[in-house]
Amino acid sequence: MIVGVKNRQTLSLLLFVVIAVMVMVMPTAFLLEMPGRVLEVSGPGTNEDIISIDGAQTYPSDTTLYMTTVASSGSASMGATSVEIVGGILNPQWQVLPVRAAYPEKISSEDQKERGVLQMENSQSSAEIIALEKLGHTVTMTLTVSTVPEDSPAFGKLKEGDILRSITSGDEKGKGSSYIDFVSVLDRTPVGTDVTVAYERDGKEEETVIKTGKNEGADGQALPGSRLGIGLTIGDVKSDVTIDFSLEDVGGPSAGTMFALGIYDELTKGSLGGKASIAGTGTISLNGDVGKIGGIEHKMRGAADMGVEYFLAPAANCDDVAGNVPKGMHVYMIATFDDAIEAVEAIGNGKTENLTTCESYILKK
Repeated sequence: MIVGVKNRQTLSLLLFVVIAVMVMVMPTAFLLEMPGRVLEVSGPGTNEDIISIDGAQTYPSDTTLYMTTVASSGSASMGATSVEIVGGILNPQWQVLPVRAAYPEKISSEDQKERGVLQMENSQSSAEIIALEKLGHTVTMTLTVSTVPEDSPAFGKLKEGDILRSITSGDEKGKGSSYIDFVSVLDRTPVGTDVTVAYERDGKEEETVIKTGKNEGADGQALPGSRLGIGLTIGDVKSDVTIDFSLEDVGGPSAGTMFALGIYDELTKGSLGGKASIAGTGTISLNGDVGKIGGIEHKMRGAADMGVEYFLAPAANCDDVAGNVPKGMHVYMIATFDDAIEAVEAIGNGKTENLTTCESYILKK
């Protein structure tokens, strides 16, 4: 009788342990985010060349530029385990968030991975184009309409798949084979101006007249000129300079600005930022705007853990930066690629007093 009781107690304890273990390893509806890898884009200590340039003179630099990433546990299809979530709650540097706060309900893990790869490829193309054009190199491409929102001035005029050939505003004409050439016409065109856009649709050359809309920067501030309000896909990029990227197991668009800085530094004499080590983040558009990214608090922490003192943050992320800056780190706001170049140069020269911190930027808004 006593043996039977002990057996039942042992069995109950084993069953409890099994159930507890199963609960702890079962996926939840939450993700866990934390600081990810900090990778050296360019600099004197680079072991692996993330950026390889052929067809132009490159120059050594003492400036070390880092891209930053966010690591996560869980995916669009399956959240982190219970034991991981408990660990995340106990670690102040980690963040627990619902899966659906990061991914739409219909997206799968495979969709998530494919989208991340495509975003990375687009960010590399954009970085290549903006840096080369900034340095005066000839770059040609095909601009294809990817989206035309209903509130866009071009809605009902252009549609997905149209290939842009040119834009005419008054006496000015911009070629569709160059994003900068095309957009520079809009940059000099007042809001509400009728412009003529030539495009190819289903193999036929056509034209349409569009009244331009307002132009806004990545931080939402009004900018000179106007816009068509369409999304574009860039393809068939050709240049006298060949740039290859060697980077595995990293997706998303957020390294675009640091890629562009790395290319720019390698193609210019001297060291853009002196002997400074500078990390940063931000998407880069073909008009030079630096865009918002996710997980910036983790990216700053990852850089700080590497001993990096300087960090470049997109203006649109300043609200996320405020109150989360690691001790001893200096974070400067950038809204454009020109801002990024200016910031790196100022850091290298030890003259950062005229740079804008996120805290001062928020106060000015």
